[in-house]
Amino acid sequence: MYRSIKTKAELKRLPEGTELTLVNNLLGKVSTPRRTIKQIRSQDIILTLEDGRESFMYLEGCTLQPTDDGFKLIDRLNGVLCAEYKVKAN
Repeated sequence: MYRSIKTKAELKRLPEGTELTLVNNLLGKVSTPRRTIKQIRSQDIILTLEDGRESFMYLEGCTLQPTDDGFKLIDRLNGVLCAEYKVKAN
């Protein structure tokens, strides 16, 4: 089961350990789509990938757009999709 995220504030309130699935991004196909929230900071969110590496979700310069099962991050300047995530409901 997945849940919609409506604002950046709601995204930043997700607990550590929440699972996210990267559905789509600016760079194309994703080899390791599952991510887990490790730490939430003021400018970004640190995610742990399935293989143990870290990834960063930068929130500055992006607008959050809710979806039925997660959210999209859209570049504020040109309206291009940066990333789309599904959020696993806890």
